[in-house]
This record gives sequence, structure tokens and C-alpha cells, in this order.
Amino acid sequence: MAAPFFSRLSRLRPWVPFVRKYTYYTAAGVAAIAFLHDHVYEVTGVEGESMAPTLSPRYHDAGELDQVFFNRLVPPQLLRRGDIISFRAPNRPEQVSIKRLVALPGDTVITRGRYPFKKVRVPYNHVWVEGDNWRRTVDSNDFGPLPMGLINGRAEYVVLPLSRRGKVSDLNVNFKTYSKVIPAKFPAQLPQEYAD
Repeated sequence: MAAPFFSRLSRLRPWVPFVRKYTYYTAAGVAAIAFLHDHVYEVTGVEGESMAPTLSPRYHDAGELDQVFFNRLVPPQLLRRGDIISFRAPNRPEQVSIKRLVALPGDTVITRGRYPFKKVRVPYNHVWVEGDNWRRTVDSNDFGPLPMGLINGRAEYVVLPLSRRGKVSDLNVNFKTYSKVIPAKFPAQLPQEYAD
């Protein structure tokens, strides 16, 4: 009874190198994609209305999300006012938020509405972020300056839907911040007590 079983196994022997080879390539490919997603790029659907009309303008009407490519290799020091960034929400660390960077370290922000202080100087190693749709956003006006260490990446391209495919910078033409920003003459420096 055992002989037929082993004879069938011997017929599969020529396939073993083929299966081993492609199992190796598949595992290496999955590992490479996981590494790239964690350290180089991320494609994320922009849910909610906080970035409308720049991103996901039809979310409220049709539930249509923009799928956006985020570059994770951009160092926070190279970010500029007007960039759209993804970050871990300081008030809900399990949630990734997408907002527009409106003020850099050293800038002064004159807030309107929800923030408890009327005037805020953005501290060293922090930024101020706001949603484009100020009526439907939770942003720095709620949680204050955002630590740069929470930033995941900068939005580069809208991937889907195909009708909106293109550079995010091409969509930034008419954005207006809710708060007034007075740019710093000099960037915020590391406080003296931490310089040692």
C-alpha cells in the first residue's frame, strides 16, 4: 500500500526545485514591498471632509476617496508651508491624520476660534497643521503644535481616481489658512538649556 504513495511522491520530485525557487522569490518580494511601505512610501485613502476641496472633494456626496502617494523619505526639516502631510494624531495615536502644514518652527500663529490662546509661537521641532475645510477638521486649533516626530510623510501624487491623477502640488493653488501666520525671520533654534 505504501509503494503507490511513494511512487507518486517520486513523480513530484522534478517540481521541488521549481517550487522552492518561486517560494523564495515570492517571500523576498513580499518582504521588499513591506519594507518599502514602512520606510519609503505609503498609499493612503483620504477619508473625511477635512481636506476638501483639495483632497477627496466628492467624499461627502459620493463617498469617493482620493488615494494619495506619501513620500516617507522627506526629512521634516525639508517640509514647507503649504505641504500636505500625514502624521499620527497626538490626541489619538492609533489614527493617522492628513492635514496641511501652515506654520513652521518659530512662526507665530494668530488663531481663530477653538484654540485657547489667541497667539501661539510654534516651538522648536514642532509645526502647525490645519485642514482645508475648517468647519470639518480636528487640527492644531484643537491639539496645538504638532511634534515633527509624529510626521509620517508628505503627499506627492493623487493615484486614484484616474480623473484626479496628478501631483498634489498642482492641487494646492487656492488654499487659504483659517489662522493667520506670521513667518519667523529666523527659524526656531534649539533652546539653550538643551544645547549641551
